[in-house]
Amino acid sequence: MLLGLWAATFAAYSNSFRAALSLDSVVLVARDARVHAATAENVRLIWGEEYWYNLGATGLYRPLTTSSFLFNYAVLGNGGEVAGYHWLNCGLHAINILLVYLLVLAAVEQVPIAAAAAGLWGLHPASVEAVTNIAGRADLLAAFGVLLGLLCHIRARDAVSPVRRLTWIAVLSAAAAIGIFSKESAITLLAAMLAYDLAFRRRGRPLWYGYLAAAAPIAIYLVIRAHVLSRTLSVTPLLDNPLVGVDFWTARLTALTILSRYLYLLIWPARLAADYSYHQIPIFSWHFGSWSFWAAALSLIVWGALLLIALRSYRRRPAVFFFLAFFAATMAPTSNLVIRIGSIMAERFLYLPSVAFAACLALALRTRGGRVAAAVVCLLFAVRVYVRNSDWQDEKSLWTHDAAVSSDSYKTHASLAEILWREGRDSLGAATAERERAVSIIRDLPDVDQDSQQYTALAVCYREKGEYEKSLEALRRAETVARAQELQFARTNPEHKRLPPSELPGIYLQWGRTWRSIGQPLRAIENFRQGRRIRPESILTAEIAATYEQMGQPDLARITLLEGAIADPSQSGFASKAMELYRSTDSASCAVLATGGLNLACAAVVRDLCTAGENLVELYTASGRPEYANAVRANTLNVLACPAAK
Repeated sequence: MLLGLWAATFAAYSNSFRAALSLDSVVLVARDARVHAATAENVRLIWGEEYWYNLGATGLYRPLTTSSFLFNYAVLGNGGEVAGYHWLNCGLHAINILLVYLLVLAAVEQVPIAAAAAGLWGLHPASVEAVTNIAGRADLLAAFGVLLGLLCHIRARDAVSPVRRLTWIAVLSAAAAIGIFSKESAITLLAAMLAYDLAFRRRGRPLWYGYLAAAAPIAIYLVIRAHVLSRTLSVTPLLDNPLVGVDFWTARLTALTILSRYLYLLIWPARLAADYSYHQIPIFSWHFGSWSFWAAALSLIVWGALLLIALRSYRRRPAVFFFLAFFAATMAPTSNLVIRIGSIMAERFLYLPSVAFAACLALALRTRGGRVAAAVVCLLFAVRVYVRNSDWQDEKSLWTHDAAVSSDSYKTHASLAEILWREGRDSLGAATAERERAVSIIRDLPDVDQDSQQYTALAVCYREKGEYEKSLEALRRAETVARAQELQFARTNPEHKRLPPSELPGIYLQWGRTWRSIGQPLRAIENFRQGRRIRPESILTAEIAATYEQMGQPDLARITLLEGAIADPSQSGFASKAMELYRSTDSASCAVLATGGLNLACAAVVRDLCTAGENLVELYTASGRPEYANAVRANTLNVLACPAAK
């Protein structure tokens, strides 16, 4: 029977093994250098830094999940080949199906019901985001830890031999560690254990040291996490979770309606999406006639009825009480009812809680006719999983589908616009339209809550279409938004923890390019320099040099290129381009050696290098990097004996 369930599940997910890296998987696998080589230093960084290493402060610490990506990428040698990652995800899902079967069997003690529940759960379409999305491995591992830990808790309660009891307790502790170090939501293991003990209090005596065994790794995790995240400032953007911008009761009533959306998805998973960002989920309104008001009222009735069912089942139907309590416990961390998290809604959050839905549905279909109905539902679920997997084959198919389903989310349109932009000029009009749609959704928000990157990207689209005034206006909005956000970060960060990278250099880069396209190179250079004063980046230096060259000022272009060569010697293109300019302006010059390379014995080269060094010292001093300024000053003094460095 179990082999049949596994076969059906792998058949449903058979088209997922070709699905490309998408969403968070791109960042966590392709762009995280820690998982690209199995070295002691990378292991140290995985366990000593946050989840999104050097890519933004998210307040997440999931070292075991990142270690699993390292295992795929470097140990198994999968690298950028996605099949290996998908096989591991599906393997974990198959193991979790077994654990669900054993859990339901322990609760109801009927094999047909346990098999039906495992099948309904394993094939439920809402789990696609956790299984097919490689980044969903955090949910797979956390669910594994919770399910295994709960089963060990049950086995320890039932064990007669003290040795077996202690063995189960030891495995329980290990399972808790696996879960919590994979995803913080695995802390619900303790609540799930309590729910079982309350429901089945007559089957045996709860073991207090079992709770201690589960709590120990969780406590260790919380201490390590607090230490790791103490160095960063984590801010949840309102665009990711609009509930951070409303009052307590409005947030909770909205969260209650979202729970009803989750319930609807479990019952009718026809329209699935990978993103529900602003403004896909309407915020609760206290206006009596609003849709959100009545949605919240209906949600109160629905969840009140489920609470009543749970209470009435406490004595007569302990399995029903347990699974309803299990749903409440495992849904709590991501529901935004207890704490407001980094996302307002996500289908992957249903991965573990949907165990309760599948179990309750299996209990409701426990008759002979019900078993046939359960088999039909499993078949329909499998078909829906297969179809949904086709959306995940690449980012374009995913965002094209999800922009239609989650049409009021700014992020679905922004993501689709990025994909269309990469396709080139043939898709420029469509990319611009999607960018405009994304911006229109967020336009009325306060500056501190908007996304400057959307305005910058829209400005680039306008520039490529030749609509320069629109491009400049979009860049002005981008600058206003970015400055407002940086000021807000500074005000809320008195301890000066690590802040997100400034968006301003990228804005000034595009601003300069737009001015240059209009035919105003001096304004372009000023914008490039503004960006460089905030964060000296090679691309800005290269743009300044290119603009000087277009203006017919090769001397200033050479000096700028030498600035780039001094600032980042690994960028060999700066020195090469400078040598080309020396050759083109004076073929008989002593600047370039016959064997290649700059001639440091040539007075013209030394003069230009000294000027470049002086400019860099001024730049680093103005941008608050005195250590870099001192290093350049010392280098120009010791190597070139520049007068300004003395």
